[in-house]
Amino acid sequence: MLVSIKINEVGWVNDKPVKWQAVVTVKSRTYEQRFFGLPAADKELAKDSVWKELHQWYTASNQAIKFMMAKYGFRERGKKE
Repeated sequence: MLVSIKINEVGWVNDKPVKWQAVVTVKSRTYEQRFFGLPAADKELAKDSVWKELHQWYTASNQAIKFMMAKYGFRERGKKE
């Protein structure tokens, strides 16, 4: 699995960048997923924004997995009990 981050210029004033957005990409053989932070006033704030987005996705997906397991008995694929 390959994980990368790219910080793009997304806003300009008088041809000078004033907003940046961080994008984290996760690639495997079978899928590619991107996570976007909100545009921010500098590159460090852009990284902070995508970090918050990743944390929200992580927390939400964990809760959804627990719910599906409890309600429907879903289990990880390929995992033997």
